[in-house]
Amino acid sequence: MIIDTWDKYYPGLSFLQTPMERTVLRISKVLQRWQGPIVLAAYQTELPPDQAVNFPWKHPHHLIQTAVSRRDNTITSWNTDEVNAYLKNHNVNHLYYTGFSIPGCIEHRELGMHNMTANGYKCEVVVDCCLNLMSHNMDEADIIHETYKYSITSGYKFCFGDYI
Repeated sequence: MIIDTWDKYYPGLSFLQTPMERTVLRISKVLQRWQGPIVLAAYQTELPPDQAVNFPWKHPHHLIQTAVSRRDNTITSWNTDEVNAYLKNHNVNHLYYTGFSIPGCIEHRELGMHNMTANGYKCEVVVDCCLNLMSHNMDEADIIHETYKYSITSGYKFCFGDYI
């Protein structure tokens, strides 16, 4: 499982806080059952202060970080080589994606679905554990609708947290 969540988002977008927290809670619920390896790939986090000035997030989301810290099959990294070695060491060829944002980080970052599919991994969006932060809507129901709509129409495989 690849999880991409952060501790905070851009100022002025506080309307996203509640849907982000609810998404984190759904991911936490899935983690209670999930036995496989976990990659906590919160991009541009844990950087030295002089490199992190452009981003409001500084750490992975604290609830997710706490949940995975108690496990021995977890890596916190967004370094492609390090993560690929970790996945190969754990015989992982099927990745489930959760977090923020689809479209965005989950899809297009170095460890995103587009790149990892090109590297031979089978990838799926856990649609109820993702959120579309690229939405221009301020209504939570519309943001969730856009998340599902994008996930379903993107051409990527998708599943639900209760079934992985």
